[in-house]
Amino acid sequence: MRIEKRRNRPTVSRSVVAPDSVLRRRVTETPKESFEQLLQSEEHTNLQSMLEEVVRLGDNLLEKRTLQDLEQYKAAVKRFVQYAVNRAFRVRKASRLSGGWSRLVETIDTALADLTEVVLTREAPRIVLLSKLEMIKGLLVDCLR
Repeated sequence: MRIEKRRNRPTVSRSVVAPDSVLRRRVTETPKESFEQLLQSEEHTNLQSMLEEVVRLGDNLLEKRTLQDLEQYKAAVKRFVQYAVNRAFRVRKASRLSGGWSRLVETIDTALADLTEVVLTREAPRIVLLSKLEMIKGLLVDCLR
């Protein structure tokens, strides 16, 4: 709650009148987010930016198909997954998450291994590489929920 002197400010609030009617002040209630909500929104923003980086690196990998681009992409995916798992364990109880998250991480690892095979096989069609990248992106989007 914030108390301020009455001036020509357009505010919607309730008036508090002093007994002598000389001092008039307006009390304006401002909505406040809890610290937990603020932290969660910041973490979600961080995850979004990390996902955008993964997508950008995936586009680079799709264009160039170099081992350096593959390593950068895999490192970005690893950072994203580690951050998402750590965030989830802080927010919820670990006992509820251990099975689901471990399966998701295993699925992402398998998809990254398949992606590595596709990149190393230079004759593989571009559409196969694109489908692997989109599958990994879909798995990472599931981490955001």
